[in-house]
Amino acid sequence: MHSSIKKARIFALLALLILTFSFTFPMIAFNGVLTQIDNQKGDEVSSFSAKVWNFYNKGRYKSVTTPKEAHNNLKEMINTSSEIGVASLPIWAVSLEAPNYPK
Repeated sequence: MHSSIKKARIFALLALLILTFSFTFPMIAFNGVLTQIDNQKGDEVSSFSAKVWNFYNKGRYKSVTTPKEAHNNLKEMINTSSEIGVASLPIWAVSLEAPNYPK
C-alpha cells in the first residue's frame, strides 16, 4: 500500500474522532433539550444531558444578562431563564482588537 494512502486513512480517522467527540456526541446527548426548555419543561431535562451541556460549555461565552452563579450550570440557567445554546466544542475563535479602543 502506498504511504500517501496510509496517511490519508490516518487523517480520515483523526477527523472522524474529532467530529464525533466535538459535535456528534454532544448533539445526541442534548437532543430535544432545547425543545423541552422552550415548552416550559426544564425540570424534565435529564441529569445526563445537563452534565454533558455543563462539560461542553465550560469557558464559552455567556450572555451578559446571565447571572454569574448560573454560568456553566444548565439547571441554574433554566431557572433564571438565561440564554441557552447547543452543546459542542468550539473549534475556532475570533479575537478583534481596534487601536481606537483601550484594552
